[in-house]
Amino acid sequence: MSSSNIMNLDWRNSLRSTDIMKAIERLFTDGDERGEMNMIFSQSKAQGIFNLEQYDGALMVIRRGRSYKRKVDNQPQYWAKLLDVARTLYNMQVDRQALNSRFIEYKEVYPGMPGSLPAVKIKMLDLALTVGAHPAALGIVYEESGKVCLPNGVNIHVDQVTDTFKFNDRDRSRSKAPAGSSKKFIITVGEERPIPRSVTELKAIWSTQHVKISAVIVVEHRNLAGIITHHDFAMKDVIVVMTAGYPSGATKEFLHMLSEDRNLVDKPFLYFGDHDMQGFQIFQTIKYGSKSAAWASASMVCPRLQYVGPTKQDLLKSVAAYEPQWRIAYRQAYPDASPQELWNAGLAWRKKMETKVRSKFAKHVPKDREVLQAFESIGWMAHEPLARREIDLIMGDSKS
Repeated sequence: MSSSNIMNLDWRNSLRSTDIMKAIERLFTDGDERGEMNMIFSQSKAQGIFNLEQYDGALMVIRRGRSYKRKVDNQPQYWAKLLDVARTLYNMQVDRQALNSRFIEYKEVYPGMPGSLPAVKIKMLDLALTVGAHPAALGIVYEESGKVCLPNGVNIHVDQVTDTFKFNDRDRSRSKAPAGSSKKFIITVGEERPIPRSVTELKAIWSTQHVKISAVIVVEHRNLAGIITHHDFAMKDVIVVMTAGYPSGATKEFLHMLSEDRNLVDKPFLYFGDHDMQGFQIFQTIKYGSKSAAWASASMVCPRLQYVGPTKQDLLKSVAAYEPQWRIAYRQAYPDASPQELWNAGLAWRKKMETKVRSKFAKHVPKDREVLQAFESIGWMAHEPLARREIDLIMGDSKS
């Protein structure tokens, strides 16, 4: 943590298991002795906790590690449940038991864990921030939800941690990970290779000197990825990363590391997402970070990412742009059709597709206003004029 009290938790350089257990013990021992505990709350809404600032050479959402004193007697049920969650985290260190970040199996592994899934996740994160440990160091591993598509001639060499506990307890004076804590493998050319989690190092390697990469393209889902990598298009020299919706921690770390790779340092990172507020939420999260993970923004953001669309005008023009290909396909399907029949069919198809495209702009989504307020509270739109314009169009459409 820096002198300005900005939190910068990185699981690759986190506390050892013994230090984590001591910190948890000390937290509750001090609480018993003084009747109060100093806590950092992950869901805090206090003014000045979150800001969009320059940090580590980039503009990102940062979180300050402000702690608050809370009386134990004032909320006995909360502290009792927090203690149960703390015992589970302690036991995870002792048992070397990792849990998936979605916690689907947490009741099976630790049946005595109290509370609902959201409540348990919040308390675990509160404790992690309070003791100064990245959640992954506590044994909470990321989902592998994202995908990456590589063009011919490009491989990504990966160093991946397979045992977080053993890795954290390594001899820090040595650069090499201890035996049995990690593995090396290569992501090769192909469609939708899973983005690995717990990566300590990655390198993009060209198989020959003739390989040329023009860009790294980040897309929201499979439909957009399929368009970019489709054989009808000439985009054979790009790396495509698919977030599969809201990006997991593994995907954000992967993009961050990819953006710092020396072979990609001069390549643009471009974002294509759905023309809706969720698409812009994903863009914000990848480029600037989010409040929910601001304590690790420095190892998750991709500052080089550029929003390029598709814009509303791009979508409106897409029907006319694709019509020649549709006419070829129609002629192949109906070789005996007359010019007039082809014209009439084309006119009907164009009207149908334009109506379909316009209908997407006319949808009213009540939560759009809340999302916009969240954007404004962070302030990132002031640095993205094209995205700002498209968001204004979305909000204008949602009022119609």
